[in-house]
Amino acid sequence: MKTISLKKAAVVATASLGFGLLSVVPANAGTQTTTPSVITITTPSVTTIVGSAVSTTFAVNAAAALSATETLGVISSITKPTDSAITVADGDAATANAQATVNNTSKAATLTSTGYSSPLTTITSAGAITTATSTVAGTITFKPDVPGTYVYKLSGATAADDSAASSVTATFTVVARSLAYTTGESAAATPFDTGTAIAGPANTVTVTGTSTGATGVRSLVTVDGAGATIASATAGSGTSVIAADFKSVRIPAATNAPVVINTPTAGTITVKLYNETGNATGIFSATAANTVTITVAAAAVVGVYAASKVYMNTSTTTPDSTSDATTTTTAPSASSTASNTPLANILVKQQDAQATATNVAQADTKAIVYEIAGAGALGTSSGQRLGSYIAVAAASANDNIVYIFPDGRSGVGTITVKVNGVLVSTKTVRFYGSVATYAATVVNKHVASSGAATTGAITVKVTDANAVAVPSATVYASVGTSTAATITASAVTNSSGVASFDVTGVSAKFGAVTVTFSNASTTAATTISTTASIGVSSVKAKTVTVAFNKATYSPGEKMTLTLTALDSNGLGIADRTYAADELLKNLAANPAMTGGIGTTPFLGTAGVDIVAGVATATAYAPLAGGPVSVSWTLRGTAGDTSDSTYLVAALQGGTVTASATVTSPTDALTTQIDALNAKIVALNALIAKIMKKLGVK
Repeated sequence: MKTISLKKAAVVATASLGFGLLSVVPANAGTQTTTPSVITITTPSVTTIVGSAVSTTFAVNAAAALSATETLGVISSITKPTDSAITVADGDAATANAQATVNNTSKAATLTSTGYSSPLTTITSAGAITTATSTVAGTITFKPDVPGTYVYKLSGATAADDSAASSVTATFTVVARSLAYTTGESAAATPFDTGTAIAGPANTVTVTGTSTGATGVRSLVTVDGAGATIASATAGSGTSVIAADFKSVRIPAATNAPVVINTPTAGTITVKLYNETGNATGIFSATAANTVTITVAAAAVVGVYAASKVYMNTSTTTPDSTSDATTTTTAPSASSTASNTPLANILVKQQDAQATATNVAQADTKAIVYEIAGAGALGTSSGQRLGSYIAVAAASANDNIVYIFPDGRSGVGTITVKVNGVLVSTKTVRFYGSVATYAATVVNKHVASSGAATTGAITVKVTDANAVAVPSATVYASVGTSTAATITASAVTNSSGVASFDVTGVSAKFGAVTVTFSNASTTAATTISTTASIGVSSVKAKTVTVAFNKATYSPGEKMTLTLTALDSNGLGIADRTYAADELLKNLAANPAMTGGIGTTPFLGTAGVDIVAGVATATAYAPLAGGPVSVSWTLRGTAGDTSDSTYLVAALQGGTVTASATVTSPTDALTTQIDALNAKIVALNALIAKIMKKLGVK
């Protein structure tokens, strides 16, 4: 009889460097006499919360067929946070060396553990271990007691060489939360601070509150909003005390408690956990350790099929209820030429408002109404156009499928789907006609005169007379007699109707280049065209300046700085992101600033995005008045000629400065006072003049 042994040897506790973890490792112990076991873990990485059980499965088999005298061996170990109380112990006392044994008669052995989880691991034999494919299957069931990372390791080894053991690990990441959403309308997911529920007199949602502080330190969980009250709270140890108003519950120390909350009405429920300030002080912190927000939706109405699922696919074969073409960024499109070949199909899976699936083949199928507005027609089979409106009674299983056809009209077609009289979905398709318009966009204002192509420097959007994008259309491009640049001769539009062109600046050639795009390769055949202008310049700057957009700013006013880099021809240098130490010196203290500007524009350690020789940045004027200045150090060393790719030698290692003045906060008040004084003087003069005329002394 073959014997499978799961070896749990004596353990040694060691501190894992830098991570505050406690490693529990096995002593050397061989359990297989020839080749190592092969071990796989189904889900090697799992996220959970404190006090919540989670599992993953594994499988063990020999690397080769076993002989009659061979055994299949597994060694286990666990790495855990230093303050975790969990340990792993052997669950089989049949052997003196603490070895859990599994054979073909007794096909299960259990490793138990202390603390929050028992058992930790269960091993179950799948049958006789007679070949390399014979398998022992098992489950690691885990319930952590503190936040942190737990790594459970399984190794297959031979008696001859334990160090050569093949091994796998299961990593459990435990989120540091003492309050977590666990069950409700939606599944619990990291970071466990939100959840959903359905309103109803008997409906509930569950959160888990965990008291993991020092001995005797309890936690208090409170609920507020949407008429919520606490229905129950069951602690693992001790007694949970629910307040008389059912709005809070006190959780015993060193335990976790599922707190069941009533959700009678729609709205938002806020659940908070507060920790006790000391051992049984009865005083709880004023600040919540964790908060969970529950969104309670209105109670569902049975028989209203607003939850029906509608899928649209471009396939002309059987509709697919697992994907939807309308989740992409563009609607399905096709030529507007009338055809009995469909562009797309629509499939409906009926569901009522409680999301109870109603199969369309069942006798209680509800009526469906399909309608298309705009271009296109509908049909009930893949080769038949009927019209713009199809109403289907509760009949055969295939009545939930319609097809969308081009009907000769260009434009957008909008399809609405109603189930049992309720609008459940709106879908969009597009039918394009002949090319009518080109619209060019210059992506790169300046390309480098380096002889290398700039990818996608210009794009052309192609549309028909109704502004519908036309895919698969060929666009031709030409630079005429220009010798400064070349361009891709032609490009085909993508599904969005966009053709992309690469532009190559010719070495040592500079200036503006006019590009003509047309629908034919020869001028005589051209009927549609447009032009775009692009610049060809160097990447090497001869001058670099930075300036504020104003000379004077009010305190706190937004300031715009413009960096301008021109080549030897006075053209803006080529478009690109100039990395740190290409234009500006790669220093954290670059720029140097005076006057108290809060932000750091054009930081030396970051790239600068240049378009047509210009880059902009924003800052905010300080609240105190006075002069402000910002100075940048350019890359390299003054006068250095060894590397002049991006800066001429005269600029390298130099500085550029931008200066402005911020008015004093009292300047405006002084101006107002001076103006008021002037008005008073003028008024006094007027009064004196009037009194003189009246003879009043």
